[in-house]
Amino acid sequence: MRVAWLVLAAFSTSAYAAPAADEVYAIGAQAGPQLAITANDNVLGRLAVSASRRWSDRWHVGLDATVVVGTGVLITEQLVEAGVWLHASSRVDVLLGWRIGHAWFDFSYAHVHAAAFQPIALIAVRLAPRLDLRVEPFAANMYLSGMWQVTTGGEVGVAWWL
Repeated sequence: MRVAWLVLAAFSTSAYAAPAADEVYAIGAQAGPQLAITANDNVLGRLAVSASRRWSDRWHVGLDATVVVGTGVLITEQLVEAGVWLHASSRVDVLLGWRIGHAWFDFSYAHVHAAAFQPIALIAVRLAPRLDLRVEPFAANMYLSGMWQVTTGGEVGVAWWL
């Protein structure tokens, strides 16, 4: 519910335009709960930091480092991302794309390496001249290491344009 109020407040604040042409680099952080749809169904906490580049006000590439923590499991991810920005309004952008990379699971009794795949459907709302609120209402994180494993949930964060 608090996330809904935060998004509503972001839409109702004074208007800030989308990123300017000189705002091509961004650093950000996102966090949120994840539900593990694996052998041990449980709730995990997820924190991701990212660095990205945008060009032609449309194309996007970036690097993500993520830590997911739960009862008896630690997952670290190193991902590259690519996507396209769609402009919903002067203040709201939508990023569609993919993150692909490596994940390392530490179950304390076993360590597993896996390929990681994540579709991106991210909403960015301009809060201030160089600050965006970023919301991924549904983030599905898929891992392949002999068998598929999935975590899913929502994420909220911020990005600062440099």
